Amino acid sequence: RPKADRDAQEIVKGWYNNMCTLTGGTFFIEGTRIIDFRVTKKLGVYKGPLTIWRMLKTFWPLEDLRSLDISGDEQRNILPLRIDAHTFWDNHHFALRPLEHPTDPTHRLYLQMVWLKNITTEGNLARSPWDHRVNGTITDFRRGSGDDDTFPAVRHGDVYELVMADEVTGPLPNIHFLRLRYAIQKLLAGMKAAGALKDIFRGPPPSGIKGPVRDEVYMRGDWEMLIEAAEQEGVLSVEAAEQW
Repeated sequence: RPKADRDAQEIVKGWYNNMCTLTGGTFFIEGTRIIDFRVTKKLGVYKGPLTIWRMLKTFWPLEDLRSLDISGDEQRNILPLRIDAHTFWDNHHFALRPLEHPTDPTHRLYLQMVWLKNITTEGNLARSPWDHRVNGTITDFRRGSGDDDTFPAVRHGDVYELVMADEVTGPLPNIHFLRLRYAIQKLLAGMKAAGALKDIFRGPPPSGIKGPVRDEVYMRGDWEMLIEAAEQEGVLSVEAAEQW
């Protein structure tokens, strides 16, 4: 990783008092990248496993991806999140919809929580009885319920306001980066819908030979995400998932 990226992850956490943007938690906080720096063309060639960002840049060459450059803007590419929220965000369980402040966009920014389960291929949320708490949730520590130490979950539609006093020494996250990630995550969430998964995993696996279980092999995170979603939706059995 470039030094500027590593430094930004630590510096930006300090701007937020080492507090998670969504949960208000102060333990296990990580400087989470909005856009994976490896997608940008000016930070060198990354020879590790393909990420979804590099795949999108190759197969979906939109101008926003071709011209994307984070170099020099690393600090505005970081959002402090607790490790559980970070994992959910990277696994596309939820997205953050950025909303520009109508009167003071330099110092204020809104982020809306969008749980992505049952999103349609057109990018719209489908109404269903699904409850994200069944598969894990994110706790909002800012809204306790008194002396019983119970806290509600971060809910679909919740809006958070980020306020920065000085746009030079502590700028807001880059809203363009946030908008790009939000749009891409809605596409990826559509791939996890049952109908899309049936198309992806139609037919036999690439090899008819039963291989090792997934815990014993290295697998790209985004491919593993799709296989796990297919298991949860009943599209793949445990045995079929191991073969894929």
